[in-house]
Amino acid sequence: MEQTDIDRIESTLGIKIPERHAQFLKNYSFQEPQDFLMVDAETMIFENDNPDWDSNFLIVGNDGCGNPLCLRLSPPSNELWICEFDPPDGFSVHMTCEELEEIYGRFESNA
Repeated sequence: MEQTDIDRIESTLGIKIPERHAQFLKNYSFQEPQDFLMVDAETMIFENDNPDWDSNFLIVGNDGCGNPLCLRLSPPSNELWICEFDPPDGFSVHMTCEELEEIYGRFESNA
């Protein structure tokens, strides 16, 4: 993903993508998504452009069962959160910042 894509996501949604996630998006090294994180600007805009969605969270993927995986924007967090629509409804930490960093590293190019 190019910086212009990140800028478009941010301006369309009126948010600031956390710097580490923006870096991951720019350095993603596979042609097609290989895991649960979104790496396409149009998909990110589509998934997040919902007036009923909690704007404190940026949807960045899914858990494969229909539950969004999110980064908390306010207050900022370096953890990956899951929004569970089945009981117990609400947001909870899905992956610690260390676990998320390991995922980022696995899918970033070594350039």
